[in-house]
Amino acid sequence: MPEHTPLSWPHRSSSPTSERAAAVRYRTAGLVVGAATALILSVGLTEPASAAIAPPPKPRPNTIPVKPPAQPARVMWPTSGAPAPAVPRIRWQRCEEASQRKLGLTCATVKVPLDYAAPGKASILLNVVRHKATAKKSKGVLFVNPGGPGTSTIEHMEQFLTTLGRPVTSTFDVIGMDPRGVGVDSLAGCWSRTEAPDGVSSFPVTTSEAKKQIARDSFERKACAATGRPIIDHMSTGNVARDMDLIRQAVGDRALSYYGVSYGTVLGATYAAMFPTKVRGIILDGVVDPVDWTTGRGRQSSRIPVSTRTGSGAASDESLRAVFAACKAAGKTRCPHGATIASEWDRLLKALSSGPVTVGDETYTKADTIGAAMANLYSTEEIPSMLDWIHDEYLTVVAKSSPPVSAPRASGAPKLALRRRTPGPLVSPVVAQPDSSRWFDTFKQAGVMCSDSKNPADAMTWHRYATASAKNSWFTPLWTWQSSLCAGWPGSRRDAYVGPFNVRPAHPLLVVGNTHDPATPYANARRVAALSPGARLLTVDTFGHTAADQSPCATKAMQRYLLTGALPPEGLVCKAGKPLF
Repeated sequence: MPEHTPLSWPHRSSSPTSERAAAVRYRTAGLVVGAATALILSVGLTEPASAAIAPPPKPRPNTIPVKPPAQPARVMWPTSGAPAPAVPRIRWQRCEEASQRKLGLTCATVKVPLDYAAPGKASILLNVVRHKATAKKSKGVLFVNPGGPGTSTIEHMEQFLTTLGRPVTSTFDVIGMDPRGVGVDSLAGCWSRTEAPDGVSSFPVTTSEAKKQIARDSFERKACAATGRPIIDHMSTGNVARDMDLIRQAVGDRALSYYGVSYGTVLGATYAAMFPTKVRGIILDGVVDPVDWTTGRGRQSSRIPVSTRTGSGAASDESLRAVFAACKAAGKTRCPHGATIASEWDRLLKALSSGPVTVGDETYTKADTIGAAMANLYSTEEIPSMLDWIHDEYLTVVAKSSPPVSAPRASGAPKLALRRRTPGPLVSPVVAQPDSSRWFDTFKQAGVMCSDSKNPADAMTWHRYATASAKNSWFTPLWTWQSSLCAGWPGSRRDAYVGPFNVRPAHPLLVVGNTHDPATPYANARRVAALSPGARLLTVDTFGHTAADQSPCATKAMQRYLLTGALPPEGLVCKAGKPLF
């Protein structure tokens, strides 16, 4: 199963794809390595909001979870008394990529500590781009992040500039920082001299498929333990927040302005909690609850995987049901399958629950069908065609009255120490890959997610929870498996920030939530708005993942907040810019 990016911004494209090959080039101690990696359109992560989902069966008596050894606490900046890193110097230069120059971007690499517990010992390079404000008087810098984790901010700059609009982009310098482990100069990649065992293409359904995927996960973790250091020990969101604050200081801003979507809301909430006195304005759009993401509540972390705790499975279920209802309400002229599409979906999945169905050259599986639907729920532009596809696949698989069809391919503070440590020498983020290697992959998502989150120790917990939830949830099994690499992940969690998140920031946060978001449920936005003192909730009554550019009302409210600091009226509900059908 390729590494997924569960909580990233949806791709809004006229001809989107659910999977694309990405050529990866990175430098490791002078060695340039070329490789290909599959980037799957996001499918994301919460403990299901639906109380109907039963807990998984308890492990058999002979299943003994391995408890990792206790590690000593580390004192890191910005904790009072911790060594503070030196502020880096940034030299903006002409970007090499023509597409970046066309957007008016300039590029830089920024030297930051590898380990903030020892900021003078070793350094890594971060890749950063900037779009300069055009107004004579700038309001400073606006940092942006598209989520993932593991998604390149640099690759999403065009989308950010369009979404933010000229009132913001003319007034702020917009900076995109590829997080550590994600950018080409700090890339988290692992390799092996042996071929990897086959995994599962979508997500496991049967016990045999689960064991197959667990074997693949075990291979990848072993490879990363041997070749992925030192970067996999220092990829936590807490470290990314520290990096962002260093760059804030380097550009001369007294406080941070930030817009983060999806997993990017975890980064924003983490920054606000770690550096509360440095918050000028932070927008969280498409909200992941940082408590669910890190530790869960009570004893959840010992029995529920992170990609289940965040509630995305229940959100996806709700979103698809709401799509079916909206289609029916729109009428046959605007949505032809409204009267039957819900029952067709149920009958289609029931038929595929017995096993794959082959018609002509096409083979249909339950996992692939659910995965394709999930991907298309991310974007309101893809939802109408998704319903046509579901109807056609129903006719092919169940009614046996249509030629084979292919699934649509979808695109989506504490007081600082005064003494600063000078940066250490640059180090390679990973062990250099030799010519004799037989396998290579990147771990941009797992390196962050597994560093941040506490998870069950027993790998079969993922299968047990997915199987139990499948009784009354279409999508929870898919989401559950997205974090299976975290069962025994070799990277260290000692750099992670795990709370508290109810710290009062210098300026209240703006929390934005879609009512029918398929990846980050609206309940998350309400919970995080209540968690952060003074925060204001902006509700957007629409579908798709994140509000982004879906509502002129929401866009104006976010622009006003960034430009003036003014919060929207309490209780404001914005409508979508156009109907779904």
